[in-house]
Amino acid sequence: MSVVLLLVVAGAATSAHAPTSSIVSPPSNFSALLARHAMDFRFKWDDDEGRYDYLPTSWLTGPFTGNGVIGTVLYFCDPPDKGGAASRGGLCWKGNSSSEAELRIELGRQDLYSNRNPTDNFWSGIRLPVGYVRVVTKGKLLGGTLSLSLWDAEVVGTLMTSAGNISLRIFTHATQPLTLFESNCSGNEEAAVVFVATTRCVNRWDVAGLVPCGMRPNPPAECTTTTEEANTTTICTQAMKEDEGDRGSFATAIVAMRQDPGRLTAYITTSSALWPHDVTTDPRVEARSILTHAQSVGNVRLRQEHCAWWHSFWPLSFLSIPVTRVEGFYYIEMYKIASSSRENGPMKDEIGPWYVDTEWPGYWYDLNSELTYYPVGASNRLVLGRNLGRQFKLNVDNGHLARNVLRTEPTWNGSMSIGASGNGMQVGGQPGDLVWITSDLWALCEYEFNATCHADYLLPVLRGAVGIFEHYLTEIRNGTKTDQLHVPQSNLPNCGGGGWDNSFDLGAAHWGLHTFVSLCEAIEQESLPFVPGADFDRARAAELCGFRSAAALMLSKLAPLQISDTGINAAWETPFVQPCRHFDHLLPCNPWEMYPTWNSNSTPGTSLPTNLVCTRTLDQFYTITWGGHADCTFSYPPVSQMSASIGRGEAAWGNITRVTDWVTSIMPNTMDNEGDPVPSSKQIVNIDPCATAALADSVQYMMLQSHNARIQVFPAVPEAWDKGAVFFRLRAMRAFLVSARIGAKALKWVQIESIAGAQPVIVTVPFQTNVSGLSVETLPRDAKVILSHVAEQPTTFEIHGLEAGMTVLIRPLGSSMPDVKPIESNSSELKYWGYHPDSPRSRAFNECCGH
Repeated sequence: MSVVLLLVVAGAATSAHAPTSSIVSPPSNFSALLARHAMDFRFKWDDDEGRYDYLPTSWLTGPFTGNGVIGTVLYFCDPPDKGGAASRGGLCWKGNSSSEAELRIELGRQDLYSNRNPTDNFWSGIRLPVGYVRVVTKGKLLGGTLSLSLWDAEVVGTLMTSAGNISLRIFTHATQPLTLFESNCSGNEEAAVVFVATTRCVNRWDVAGLVPCGMRPNPPAECTTTTEEANTTTICTQAMKEDEGDRGSFATAIVAMRQDPGRLTAYITTSSALWPHDVTTDPRVEARSILTHAQSVGNVRLRQEHCAWWHSFWPLSFLSIPVTRVEGFYYIEMYKIASSSRENGPMKDEIGPWYVDTEWPGYWYDLNSELTYYPVGASNRLVLGRNLGRQFKLNVDNGHLARNVLRTEPTWNGSMSIGASGNGMQVGGQPGDLVWITSDLWALCEYEFNATCHADYLLPVLRGAVGIFEHYLTEIRNGTKTDQLHVPQSNLPNCGGGGWDNSFDLGAAHWGLHTFVSLCEAIEQESLPFVPGADFDRARAAELCGFRSAAALMLSKLAPLQISDTGINAAWETPFVQPCRHFDHLLPCNPWEMYPTWNSNSTPGTSLPTNLVCTRTLDQFYTITWGGHADCTFSYPPVSQMSASIGRGEAAWGNITRVTDWVTSIMPNTMDNEGDPVPSSKQIVNIDPCATAALADSVQYMMLQSHNARIQVFPAVPEAWDKGAVFFRLRAMRAFLVSARIGAKALKWVQIESIAGAQPVIVTVPFQTNVSGLSVETLPRDAKVILSHVAEQPTTFEIHGLEAGMTVLIRPLGSSMPDVKPIESNSSELKYWGYHPDSPRSRAFNECCGH
């Protein structure tokens, strides 16, 4: 890359032939100036929170709480003896005037899995239901309101009954496996809580209305209730059906404490003695301990602890755009992600810590799990993604990923794989699935950028993921021996067609082998930064990197992806011509960056320049798929991201709003439903968090993109952002915190904070081609930072000398000091989400879906 020196900042001499700009000494409270508007966003989040003046009647419309392990969804339902016993996610309450509807708190725990292993193990390892809490009132329900506070992560509201009013508060404690319910009644009203255990072992065949695959119900839950003074405790234990191959049990406990006839507090918890927990223990012991601790601490202290976690979570980053309904969706999605993931909790699955009968009751590694983690790194909330590395390290150490290969020969040692739902990779499976989820882990380590993450968590999984290619690749293609390595004939996942060297598995082999070799080189050269006081297992890393020579040899012989005038081919001599609701075909472009848009060199084997490969590939995908059957919400966010990666702001934005405005798929509470939301339908199949998570990532992607130490600020700005946009402390790979603001087609400022000191830093900014019109400031003030212009890339600069702990601010000359005040809201889209008559989204949902 050629550069022309333009400016040396903060005390160094400027080039004799370079234009100069004034250098302003920054104030000592440089970062504080940016942070001063954090409370503006506090009130902004109040605008975005969900309001529920319509009483929600299912998980489609109800507010939710969670902490990555346990969670709740709130909706109104007829009592069990009035037909409201079990809802498959559909309408639970008819809402007629004679109804005896009551508030239901549906409980879930994310790591409760059956471990039965029927013949078709694609359906094994399914989520188990817990049950629900009935809030029983003296009077009949007349109406009410609920509100989901994002800032405090709690649901508050008032219910009106024929006997009086009930004020209530519900939250799931941020750091303890505990849900707290408070009610305060007036008039003659008196609320009570009753836990109802749900005993069954549902599998996706049952939910889909297909022939069951032989899985029988668990034995009934065993419940005991004791009363001591004004406190009533119920504990229900659910054992597994051991003759089906399951072991262990779990227990749900609730203690209801009545301070006086009108005031009630209930603590609720679910404890697990299922794998990976100790199946020989009694889960009731832990459940009682949790309730006892909560009673000793009390409501005030519990809420203070809970709010402290969330109040430190929200300011980690924020953004604002002029389209209020999408901005509100983004913040509710950040709330949803934080409610469904914790560092020491389980990996996020298809349901999260909530529960609904679904055709997808587990983990899926052919798209869903990958998308779920996409927005974590850029949001600067790395703690929400660390469970991914922890869970995969566990499955490396316990041998599960190696057993998935389904081969016992010693020569296969070191190989690992994963099937679409976590099972063994059957004949004809896709070895690229493990590489894809591993690339999520790679991205999280790149955002964090420290040797421990790369060496102890990424390296062991990556070694197994590329190890299988030693046995999977072949020199034979279409019956003829070649001097290259090829992917055997197989389908392009979820697209049909395919052939030799399908674009997904061949792309995965290229990315995986290249990344493995590069990572081992970085470990050997000690070029990865260390967290103070931390190290990694050097002996194990050296052993794993013993495979580097074999990986490098495979990489050197690996056949390239075939490129034609329409971009990447689906397979050898097979253009992409079949509609595809999945987007595996696009992965070599994004996120694997095999054909970077800033590289104008020729692509080997074709006259197409590298920077046009992905443009043509995306155009072909649009032409074929969008004219075909891209009917799923998860189809659009990756296309939005790829559009943003080539600077197409309108296309990127259009793919976002296509989904957020999709009334029958994105529910009023922002849950994604991949089925039919009409109440009479039995095709409610998916409460999938992956599509909505990927939408949040798509918004980030229009504001900030990064790869290695190359940072692109506002790379894809649509006309809808005509009033400007701002973000604060989004995170770029190699550990940079980036903040920026634009006006109407004008750059206001960009700030970059370096955490790890990765260099050099390549920065592309919008609307700015003349460095002489820029003011460049640094902290500390005497930092010697060199800014240079990248030739033939008019809005791209290279920054040298930005060491760990340093900050640089770039802004047009004469502009005011930076602020991150949110963009003014569109009043017609305030509180767009939730379920209430003032929301056009709620009204449209009722009209389309009969609620």
